[in-house]
Amino acid sequence: MEYLWIQITSIHELSNKVIKAKISTFTSTSHTDFKVCHDKAENLIYVHTSKTNEKSASAIYVIDLKENAESYLKNVESADGISVDKMFCQSGLLILSVVGEDKIWVRNQADDSMFRKDVGQNPQIFFSEEGAKDVALLTEDKKVYILDLEGNSWALLSEDAVSPQW
Repeated sequence: MEYLWIQITSIHELSNKVIKAKISTFTSTSHTDFKVCHDKAENLIYVHTSKTNEKSASAIYVIDLKENAESYLKNVESADGISVDKMFCQSGLLILSVVGEDKIWVRNQADDSMFRKDVGQNPQIFFSEEGAKDVALLTEDKKVYILDLEGNSWALLSEDAVSPQW
């Protein structure tokens, strides 16, 4: 499985490296930090932008390269600052964790749903090579969850996994 990870510093760089001529305008006012994840199966690009000054702000966008469209998914403002730690995307799913939070966020492009689950720090995400939307999550305390898209949740599979395999 191959992921496209790019650390970029400007909209111009994003345009040159990822979007090319597909989208003419993409702006995020004064946000200087960017993380990008490219879902090759659905031809979607997820962008997390953030800024830190007197007040920190963070935004998540999805860019649909098939439709030449961009959508604003989430905006957060806080005094502490919000930074995406890990960002995964595949087959219309965006999965991310935020630095300092015990939650994992999931967005499903198919039905435009977004939900979160408290799973502890540093979860590991595994995508099945057989089922495009089959996703497992392993926590530090050895719990294994399977993504349940119908219920917008993570279903507990095991509470004491030893060497889990897909």
